[in-house]
Amino acid sequence: MVTQRSKFFNSILVDYRNGMVQVASHLKAQGWSKVGFIGQKGVDVEKYSVLKESFDELPIRCSLDSECIFWLPKGIAESISIAQSSSSSVEHKDGSDSNTLSHGLNEHILAIVKILLERKQQGKAPIALWIYNDVCALALEKECLKAGLRIPEDVGLISFDNTYLAQILNLSSISQPITKIAKQAYQLVAQAHREHKKVSAEHNESIECLEIKPELFARQSSKLAKI
Repeated sequence: MVTQRSKFFNSILVDYRNGMVQVASHLKAQGWSKVGFIGQKGVDVEKYSVLKESFDELPIRCSLDSECIFWLPKGIAESISIAQSSSSSVEHKDGSDSNTLSHGLNEHILAIVKILLERKQQGKAPIALWIYNDVCALALEKECLKAGLRIPEDVGLISFDNTYLAQILNLSSISQPITKIAKQAYQLVAQAHREHKKVSAEHNESIECLEIKPELFARQSSKLAKI
């Protein structure tokens, strides 16, 4: 299993705790006081937990804003260019439905932008959003700009994956070293084959979980001018 933790198979993933500590430290250094989160329901729970713990443990004035914790359906970013006929929903706060939407990621993004606009109109502090991947983050950036929200003055964006899209479009993002993950995954499989191991839930003593340190690439989308 790659990029996710598994109790049943060997797994290799990014050290989320280390990455989230980097995020928290960066946001503190840039003067952010409010932070939000956008993740996939049932997939990014660990990322959210370690981000929350990072803010709780570090002596910083940043805090998570409960109004801007959003959970999207699993795999929704992949639907950005696919018209969907089935309805879906975006959730926030305690997980209750805030809107019933359709047509994939774009409609979810519009619902989030509406909430961000309301925050600004109410005179609330600018917010930095941690977003589960670059595709979703860039879709959000596009709609924020169309709605008149400035990046990063009104909304800061910091993402995950550090794909070429993030690099080209100046999006802050945590790298996921895919090549390194792939090489180590192959090595684990090859080693198990050589040693004739049967790695399964019935042989828990053989289960390995390797965590690789990520790197935060801080770019313009999260660099708030200090007050």
